[in-house]
Amino acid sequence: MNRHNKNYPVDYVIPFRDFKEMLAQATELGGQKPAFRFRKGKEIESVTYGEFEKQTKYLGTALYKNGFCDEHIAMIGGNCYEYVVTYLTVLNTNGVFVPVDKELLFDEIINVVNHSDAKVFFYTGAYYKNIHERASEFVNVKKFILVGEQEKEKSDLFTDYQTLIDEGKELFEGGEKGYTDIEIELEKVKLIVYTSGTTGVSKGVMLSTKNLASCVYYGLQISTVYDTCLSVLPYHHTYESVCGLLVSIHKAATICINESIRTVAANLKEYKPSYCMLYKRLKARKREY
Repeated sequence: MNRHNKNYPVDYVIPFRDFKEMLAQATELGGQKPAFRFRKGKEIESVTYGEFEKQTKYLGTALYKNGFCDEHIAMIGGNCYEYVVTYLTVLNTNGVFVPVDKELLFDEIINVVNHSDAKVFFYTGAYYKNIHERASEFVNVKKFILVGEQEKEKSDLFTDYQTLIDEGKELFEGGEKGYTDIEIELEKVKLIVYTSGTTGVSKGVMLSTKNLASCVYYGLQISTVYDTCLSVLPYHHTYESVCGLLVSIHKAATICINESIRTVAANLKEYKPSYCMLYKRLKARKREY
């Protein structure tokens, strides 16, 4: 028998049009189940799918009222819950999410943000000093948003994540539905991922909502995930941002956010995950003759 002609069965996967619909399905499926678990200080915090979906709406509403829901939005920083909220929020606009490699030199960070035409830049505290000192070099950015800390120098240019969440919550609960009423354009560019630049200057790879949704939908037909994930790889990597996050959200799994490479062993014991997305780079071996 020719094995290439055999039809193998595939798993049933709940269909979805876009990530707004997928997140709503996960919220209904997950109920009060934790969507995320992560360490804040010495404590482990949990966020349900319902709370997570609400926070994307709050952040999205704030971005909508500031005129940024059709813009390119960049983000840099280590893995954290706020990163995932921002990522899903932007996926549910007609804007474009630009994840920036946190290992880049600062000059390269400026180049990527400028090249991507980002109008908004989310960043964590590790970049605070450089961004404030060199803000004028980000030629397109209209708003810098500090994540995880309170902005000490608030202005039209600088604000922080929590301020936007609070602003968006007040607007959304007051009846503002501009963000949630957005009709997602499936063929439009949704994600620009920059290559590592090992063969020259980093280049942006453009992916649409349809591209990303297809990866989730068809990938789950041939390989599934389970109830608890330990999220380890950096979120600017497409493998983690699609398989580790979007696939897990589709299945309403609990995503446990690892703090650093040094804490993997401890977090495996703490969270007891049923799966973890990892990869290994293969290096060509030099033949000996």
